[in-house]
Amino acid sequence: MHFNGALEPLLRWMVRGVVAPKSAQLVTATLLAVIWLSASWLLIRRSRRAGTPIAATVAQLFAVLLVCLPTLHPWYLAPLALLLPLTRTWALAVWTAFAPVYWLHGLGISANVPWAELGWVTALAHAPAALVLLFEVLAPHVRATATAPAFDDGALGHAVQQTETAG
Repeated sequence: MHFNGALEPLLRWMVRGVVAPKSAQLVTATLLAVIWLSASWLLIRRSRRAGTPIAATVAQLFAVLLVCLPTLHPWYLAPLALLLPLTRTWALAVWTAFAPVYWLHGLGISANVPWAELGWVTALAHAPAALVLLFEVLAPHVRATATAPAFDDGALGHAVQQTETAG
């Protein structure tokens, strides 16, 4: 069984409703690999087109890898915390800040259930960062439509020119 993954528990739950239990783990791992490879390819392609610095691209690729790992322990986020100054995202900062939440899995282990994954703890560790990431992805589109200039630059230039000549 895998433990604490960001996407793995959700994919495992969805796959178990569709395929036989014996093949669920293989299908889940295959889906995670496909998501990781396709997201990495898209990220590299977008970074090259936008001219993103290589250090920021490496941090983003590492984050994509962590999201797709079936097992994610909190100390896996330590290198990501070191790379945070190179990125321009709050989602990664929120994700690393929520790493201490993982100690709550000890509640399941202390209840004599070895390696028990508490779904609410895993969700609490990953959901806030996912929401911030969703906002960051959608926010540029919202800001671009909400802050469109309501005036003509030519008219503004003409008004500035009139005040300069009047004074």
